[in-house]
Amino acid sequence: SVKNNRNKYLTSDCGRRGHGSRYIELLHERGNWKTYPTQIWYEDFVQGEYRCPLLKKVVDFCDEPEFSKIAMFLRGREHLDEKDKVIDIAGRFMPKTYRIENGAWVVKSEEDDESSPPADDDPGALDAPWFVKESDKNLGGAAIAIVSKPSDIMRHIDKDQNYVIQQHISDPLLTEDGRKQHLKFYVLLICDADGVTWNLYAYEGALLSISPNPWSPADLSHDTQVTIHRWPEPPGETKGWERS
Repeated sequence: SVKNNRNKYLTSDCGRRGHGSRYIELLHERGNWKTYPTQIWYEDFVQGEYRCPLLKKVVDFCDEPEFSKIAMFLRGREHLDEKDKVIDIAGRFMPKTYRIENGAWVVKSEEDDESSPPADDDPGALDAPWFVKESDKNLGGAAIAIVSKPSDIMRHIDKDQNYVIQQHISDPLLTEDGRKQHLKFYVLLICDADGVTWNLYAYEGALLSISPNPWSPADLSHDTQVTIHRWPEPPGETKGWERS
């Protein structure tokens, strides 16, 4: 919490989505955190309305970083957060990934002759769906389009936005009843006062997300392909999780 002698602290939820709203919910459970109202900050023709605390006040915690005394993000976080930058440090752990910038496929190098996905009639091109992901957005799956074949990808592209493109792996790990799932862990990274020493803490529990539907490569729904549904029980207490 903020280190001062005050008894009350203020939060503003500006609707940025993501984890900010959840953090605010948890802060309010402490009893001494109160809601500060918001107003329209500006409007964007493409993205719509953006909000900020009333009178552009800097509050103790706000999901719009410019108006928050407590930082929710680390400087340089884009290298862990933006999908086209993650490739540079973790590409070898990911499925083959293609990139689109300004409406065109990105050529990785002069020697790379696979800057774009295969043709529809190439072997394996239709074995599993394709994900079209906006590079700089994490909106609970809302920034992901799902298509059945490579030729459909460009229909979902905005020339002012960057994308990463990946094909779903053909044999995903599923629950015993055939549904797609994933685990999410929370970590806390703290820098000591010397500005050099870092300590990394991991929350002992985990969040389990399971699709409500059996997985099928022919089902292009977000419910089936993008596992955003939080399971109410811990992984160790969830029937069918033992297989995974």
